[in-house]
Amino acid sequence: MLKKAINFLRKKPLFLFLLFLSPGFWWIIFQPSGVFSELVKTPTYIREKTSSIFTEEKLGFVMEMRWNAFGEEQDELISKIYYNKGLILVDNFFEYLSLLSPRIYFQAGDGSRFSPPGVEPIPIFLFFLWVFGLIRLMQARKLKTLFLVFISPVFAYLAGRRNFVFLFPVLLFYIYVASLGLEAVLTRYRKGSWLIRLLAIYGLFIIGRALWLIR
Repeated sequence: MLKKAINFLRKKPLFLFLLFLSPGFWWIIFQPSGVFSELVKTPTYIREKTSSIFTEEKLGFVMEMRWNAFGEEQDELISKIYYNKGLILVDNFFEYLSLLSPRIYFQAGDGSRFSPPGVEPIPIFLFFLWVFGLIRLMQARKLKTLFLVFISPVFAYLAGRRNFVFLFPVLLFYIYVASLGLEAVLTRYRKGSWLIRLLAIYGLFIIGRALWLIR
């Protein structure tokens, strides 16, 4: 497994380059005790999350929605069919999708101590490369990679935690997709060294800014 990871990184120098320029990566790496304390609570977090899916409050809301939904009767058959427990699962699905929001990774952060202060976890310039990377994956029909990107927040969703300890796989996949976009740009435009320099300067700037703000 380790050998495969090393071989992968050797083949993907642009991924390593962008990874090292991302403050979100360093904020996790340099908080091992905090990360460990979160991870050991994972079983508890998962139990709390699973028990919160079908709470009495949520089920009660579904029952209330059935009243006078499609007619004058308070509890019609069509209301029971339309407003069912499945609506709660739909809400949970959208909650899951919200963990994939690019805004968390390229702008806002997770709002916890695991997010770098005052700067974006992944340099904002990489957002455009991330879009190019997604387009490249879809054009090449790399369905396996797209699927891995889609399921990367599963850990965070099951734990019910919206911080980079659990969202770290998403952060890594997003940086990887951005590296594919950068690779596509450099392939098309041979004189792309200016872009590398720009990314390096900006990445080092936001890492330095984050370090300055925690003084």
